[in-house]
Amino acid sequence: MAGPLGDRSISKNVKCIAGDDSDIIRRIRRLLCAHLAFEKDESTVLRKLGELERLLQADGSLANEVKRAGQVQTIDKLQSHPSYLVYSQAASILLRFFGGIYEDEM
Repeated sequence: MAGPLGDRSISKNVKCIAGDDSDIIRRIRRLLCAHLAFEKDESTVLRKLGELERLLQADGSLANEVKRAGQVQTIDKLQSHPSYLVYSQAASILLRFFGGIYEDEM
Protein backbone atom coordinates (compact mmCIF):
# COMPACT_ATOMS: atom_id res chain seq x y z
CA MET A 1 0.00 0.00 0.00
CA ALA A 2 1.38 3.40 -0.95
CA GLY A 3 1.60 6.01 1.78
CA PRO A 4 1.38 9.77 1.39
CA LEU A 5 5.05 9.88 0.46
CA GLY A 6 4.79 7.27 -2.29
CA ASP A 7 5.36 3.56 -2.32
CA ARG A 8 8.87 3.58 -0.85
CA SER A 9 9.50 2.64 2.76
CA ILE A 10 10.23 5.24 5.43
CA SER A 11 13.92 4.37 5.59
CA LYS A 12 14.26 4.69 1.82
CA ASN A 13 12.46 8.05 1.94
CA VAL A 14 14.85 9.36 4.57
CA LYS A 15 17.89 8.21 2.57
CA CYS A 16 16.43 9.48 -0.67
CA ILE A 17 15.62 12.98 0.59
CA ALA A 18 18.90 13.63 2.37
CA GLY A 19 20.54 15.48 -0.51
CA ASP A 20 17.83 17.55 -2.14
CA ASP A 21 16.31 20.39 -0.10
CA SER A 22 13.52 21.10 -2.56
CA ASP A 23 12.53 17.42 -2.57
CA ILE A 24 12.46 17.37 1.24
CA ILE A 25 10.21 20.42 1.38
CA ARG A 26 7.89 19.01 -1.30
CA ARG A 27 7.51 15.73 0.58
CA ILE A 28 6.81 17.48 3.89
CA ARG A 29 4.25 19.80 2.28
CA ARG A 30 2.54 16.82 0.64
CA LEU A 31 2.36 15.04 3.99
CA LEU A 32 1.15 18.09 5.94
CA CYS A 33 -0.90 19.85 3.29
CA ALA A 34 -2.69 22.97 4.53
CA HIS A 35 -6.14 21.37 4.47
CA LEU A 36 -4.98 18.67 6.92
CA ALA A 37 -5.70 21.11 9.75
CA PHE A 38 -9.36 21.10 8.65
CA GLU A 39 -9.62 17.36 7.92
CA LYS A 40 -12.37 15.83 10.06
CA ASP A 41 -11.55 12.18 9.35
CA GLU A 42 -9.61 11.12 12.41
CA SER A 43 -7.97 8.10 10.76
CA THR A 44 -6.59 10.19 7.86
CA VAL A 45 -5.05 12.74 10.19
CA LEU A 46 -3.64 10.12 12.55
CA ARG A 47 -2.11 8.22 9.62
CA LYS A 48 -0.37 11.36 8.33
CA LEU A 49 0.82 12.39 11.79
CA GLY A 50 2.12 8.86 12.33
CA GLU A 51 4.02 9.01 9.05
CA LEU A 52 5.51 12.38 10.03
CA GLU A 53 6.48 11.06 13.46
CA ARG A 54 8.24 8.04 11.89
CA LEU A 55 10.17 10.32 9.53
CA LEU A 56 11.22 12.58 12.39
CA GLN A 57 12.27 9.59 14.50
CA ALA A 58 14.39 8.24 11.64
CA ASP A 59 16.09 11.60 11.06
CA GLY A 60 15.63 14.27 13.72
CA SER A 61 17.18 16.93 11.48
CA LEU A 62 14.02 16.82 9.38
CA ALA A 63 12.38 18.95 12.09
CA ASN A 64 14.29 21.89 10.65
CA GLU A 65 12.87 21.10 7.22
CA VAL A 66 9.35 21.04 8.67
CA LYS A 67 10.01 24.49 10.18
CA ARG A 68 11.52 25.77 6.93
CA ALA A 69 8.52 24.51 4.97
CA GLY A 70 6.23 26.44 7.35
CA GLN A 71 4.42 23.31 8.48
CA VAL A 72 4.73 23.64 12.26
CA GLN A 73 1.60 25.82 12.17
CA THR A 74 -0.36 22.95 10.59
CA ILE A 75 0.66 20.63 13.42
CA ASP A 76 -0.19 23.36 15.94
CA LYS A 77 -3.67 23.83 14.44
CA LEU A 78 -4.34 20.10 14.84
CA GLN A 79 -4.37 20.64 18.60
CA SER A 80 -7.83 22.15 18.02
CA HIS A 81 -9.10 19.03 16.23
CA PRO A 82 -12.32 17.57 17.70
CA SER A 83 -10.60 14.21 18.21
CA TYR A 84 -8.64 13.90 21.43
CA LEU A 85 -6.34 11.34 19.76
CA VAL A 86 -5.40 13.84 17.03
CA TYR A 87 -4.89 16.61 19.59
CA SER A 88 -2.73 14.31 21.71
CA GLN A 89 -0.54 13.13 18.83
CA ALA A 90 -0.07 16.67 17.48
CA ALA A 91 0.88 17.95 20.96
CA SER A 92 3.29 15.06 21.42
CA ILE A 93 5.03 15.77 18.08
CA LEU A 94 5.32 19.47 18.91
CA LEU A 95 6.82 18.77 22.32
CA ARG A 96 9.10 15.97 21.22
CA PHE A 97 10.53 17.35 17.99
CA PHE A 98 9.94 21.11 18.15
CA GLY A 99 10.47 21.86 21.83
CA GLY A 100 6.84 22.80 22.36
CA ILE A 101 6.88 25.58 19.76
CA TYR A 102 3.45 27.07 19.25
CA GLU A 103 2.26 29.36 16.48
CA ASP A 104 2.31 32.52 18.56
CA GLU A 105 5.98 31.89 19.48
CA MET A 106 7.19 31.74 15.87
